[in-house]
This record gives sequence, C-alpha cells and structure tokens, in this order.
Amino acid sequence: KKKPDVIILNGDIGDFYGVSRHDKDPRRSLADELDAIRQFLFYLRKQFPSARILYKIGNHEARMEMFLVKNAPVLLGVSDFELPVLLKFDELNIELVPSLTLIRLGSLPIYHGHELPQGMSSPVNPARGIWMRVQESLICGHWHRTSEHTESTGLDKKLSSCWSTGCLCDLSPDYAIVNRWNHGFVWVETQADGNYEVTNHKIIDGRVY
Repeated sequence: KKKPDVIILNGDIGDFYGVSRHDKDPRRSLADELDAIRQFLFYLRKQFPSARILYKIGNHEARMEMFLVKNAPVLLGVSDFELPVLLKFDELNIELVPSLTLIRLGSLPIYHGHELPQGMSSPVNPARGIWMRVQESLICGHWHRTSEHTESTGLDKKLSSCWSTGCLCDLSPDYAIVNRWNHGFVWVETQADGNYEVTNHKIIDGRVY
C-alpha cells in the first residue's frame, strides 16, 4: 500500500538447511529451497517493479560459501555456484549486499545482526542487547523478535535507539520448536537531510500492527 522506494531483505531469506553444519534430514532438498527463494523474489519484483531491492547476506546465506570452503573449495569463485547467479539477481535487478556489510538508510545504520559481538547478551530484549554492543542507533534482524530500546549517553545526553525486527519465516522450525520469535518487519521513512522515522511492525494472526 505504501509503495516503498527501497526494499531491504536483511539476511536469512533462505534457511540453507541442506548446507548447514548441523545434523539434518537429507530428504530436505537444497534445490527445492533455492526454487522457493527464487519464486519469492520473482513475486516480490512483480509486486514492486520499480523499487530498489537489496539482498543482504545473513549468517544462513553464508552457509553456502562455508560449505564450499569445507567440502568443495575448487568451486569457490565459479559464478554458477554463487548465490546471485543461483537466485537470478541480474534478471530481477536485485542488488547483493555482502555479509558483514553495513547498510544505511539516510543516517540510519542497518546490520543483519550476526556482525555484532556475540558474547554480550541482554536479559531484557534483543534491542537492548544491540544497544549495549554499539551504543548508537541501529536496526538488526537475526533474533526474529520485535523490540526497541532507547537510551541517552554522555554529558550532552545524546539519544539513540536500537530496534530488532520480527521475522517472516516459520515460527516453529524443527531445530527450534520452542522459541520467543514473532512475525514482523520494519518501515523506515527518510528525509533528504538523513533524518528518519522508524515504525517497527508486528504481524499477529495475519494482521499488521
């Protein structure tokens, strides 16, 4: 309805179950998963023909390269085995954002979340954990939970906010049947001067809040 100018797919669009390092069911096909991702991307492009679409490599997409590193290093650098080719980025005019790369919408920084130090956790919510790591404004996905934390720092009381976003995946995968995830996404409106307004939406029973 809002016709966004930019759509950021902020990592872990696919699970890449078949190339993970974890124990797995061999009956789950990587080919089927890649086909499902392609179908989603074609659908997204059809809905938003003029939007700029960025696809960030999250820790799940990174499984593909790590699998090649460990099991088939001779295929590293062969374009046919790289995600932009497998997922038809050129045909769909989708821009690749490499893993660990910072995205900015105006002056708002965006990470997937796996880029941050993992040794620090928060007893409150993911957004507070993000803030404790960076102490400046930042949006992350990764934790599959909608949360926000705002705090001031320094003598000048500089105010910053961090957000974690909900996910758009199955809420009860077999590797994490019990969890604290929720569906959601974030909407950001930016101004020419770099200022921004963030609305962190939840999706409950198919309705957006």
